Amino acid sequence: MANLSRVLTVTAERDPRRRAAGGREPMRYGQWDARTNRLARALILLGVRPGDRVVLMMACGVPMAGLHLALQKIGATSVPVSPRLGAAGIAACLRDSAPRLLVTDGPASGEAGGGLEEFPPGRPGWAHAGPDGDTPRGAVPLDRIAAGQPDGALATRVSDQDESVILYTAGTTGRPKGVVRTHAAEHAATVAHLLQSRHGFGETTLGAVPLYRDVGLRALLASVLTGGTWVPQPEFDAGESLELVTRERVSTLYLEPPAYRALLGTGRLSEVASVRTLGSTGSVLAPELARELADALQPEVFFDHLGSTEISTHTVEPDVLTKRGGVGRAGIFSRVRLITPEPFAGPGDLVPDGEPGQLAVSMESPEAFAGYLNRPDAHAEAVGDGWYLTGDLAVRDEAGDLRYLGRMETSAGGSRHVTARPQRPAALPEPRADER
Repeated sequence: MANLSRVLTVTAERDPRRRAAGGREPMRYGQWDARTNRLARALILLGVRPGDRVVLMMACGVPMAGLHLALQKIGATSVPVSPRLGAAGIAACLRDSAPRLLVTDGPASGEAGGGLEEFPPGRPGWAHAGPDGDTPRGAVPLDRIAAGQPDGALATRVSDQDESVILYTAGTTGRPKGVVRTHAAEHAATVAHLLQSRHGFGETTLGAVPLYRDVGLRALLASVLTGGTWVPQPEFDAGESLELVTRERVSTLYLEPPAYRALLGTGRLSEVASVRTLGSTGSVLAPELARELADALQPEVFFDHLGSTEISTHTVEPDVLTKRGGVGRAGIFSRVRLITPEPFAGPGDLVPDGEPGQLAVSMESPEAFAGYLNRPDAHAEAVGDGWYLTGDLAVRDEAGDLRYLGRMETSAGGSRHVTARPQRPAALPEPRADER
């Protein structure tokens, strides 16, 4: 079964008393499974059916994660979006995804109300997760409805090819696009992450990357699949992160270089004794930053990951201290090639080793997306002859490893082109944007 409908239940059956979540709302697997069953039934009472979409505009904590998992159980699609979109952005997201329901909590509720006001007739329902007293006018109290539901398993059947999640990209190549990902793709991406990061059973992971990002979901799902403890941090703050890592004895960090720099900036990172795995994504780790992190934490595993929302893994460097500044080779489920970095070049236009090229990743990967929501034009631009054209520039060295060089720019007409060809491919790479 390569879908997510029962991953929480299976883990809960295996060890219901194991800690599933830490931080502000600690919970065991048996409790979390029962809560998500009640939430799933509450969503059904509010009209959500298999195949429907539900927008989650919430703080990235246990309530949002629980709703994401509840939606997987009933075969509905989770659409997590940033609460910082503003009323106009929310309205655009609602128009594009056409959800059955919008769920909010806390400060996001005010912006959500404004977004709904801009929505035309036939707008989605609105539910609020949190205490009844905080429920805004026009919303229904989701937690109160869920509290009255039974907590037994649901009878719904979910297919591997059903939609699991739609993630909106940051729009580096134009307006944001909804990336549609199936249960099979999400499951494969999580398994790939577990293997590539050498993630063990029962690890404790800091959830500091938002759940509307591929990286944030990967940390959550990897933890659930292996019976680990997920420690959410709704808003990243280096001092609070360090306190959580110390108090919860976090063993796995999967963050971006700016977050690691902030942790080092506290001057107390070397006091942490529990971390055994460091993973980096978002931009290539500068050699000096990698060395500082290694000196402070002495990790057993230290890897760098290059991927995208469209295909979760492009390449992985399993040892950043040995191959500093590199992005390694194709991930366990991936095939990659470098093609001519010119407009309208296709996946067959290969460049020789030592020459810069655009990174292309095969859509045969089980981690690949199903397409862009309502954007066949964008899909045709990004995918050619079965290969996803990433817009990333890289070069293959004499050992067969890839080094990241930067991003191609996109013209007003949509074609990508190189604006500044690197003079020294072996030099320290520029920052990349791998979670578009």
